[in-house]
Amino acid sequence: MLEFIIGGIRSGKSRYAEWLAQESNFEVYYIATCKSIDNDLKYRIKNHRKRRPLFWNLIEEPIDIEKIIIKFDNKKKIFIIDCLTLWINNNLFYNPNTIKFKCIEIIKLLKYIKGRILIISTEIGEGIIPINKLSRKYIDIIGEFHQQITFLVDRVWSLCSGIPKLIKYNL
Repeated sequence: MLEFIIGGIRSGKSRYAEWLAQESNFEVYYIATCKSIDNDLKYRIKNHRKRRPLFWNLIEEPIDIEKIIIKFDNKKKIFIIDCLTLWINNNLFYNPNTIKFKCIEIIKLLKYIKGRILIISTEIGEGIIPINKLSRKYIDIIGEFHQQITFLVDRVWSLCSGIPKLIKYNL
């Protein structure tokens, strides 16, 4: 089963995904895409780690999440990808010419996954159009990718102030 969890910054997306994973009784693979590039991010990452059970498999992978999924996919496993917006940011920074290809590859991969995947991403489509060309490209890629993901997944959860709302459900 594929589930997409979207919401604003600090809306409770990660906590909700972690709760869903704990309820599943599957082996959890937490794929963290955030790079600790400053003290604030180091602090946030530290707090995220404190919340999670020690027996979960934590894999910090800012670029090649598809390799991790392929390596460990199994119907008795659940993956949390936290989060797509940071993954796109990282790829846009380090691999700007391949980001659209990587998005297509992720979509293709998700069609054949045996395990359960909880994909977290930040809603970016409710703000103003950025004045900067790179920021507009980033917003455009994320917006398009979100639409492709939500078309594919079984469930879409929208979070606001820690409250999940199911906005898509396929049986």
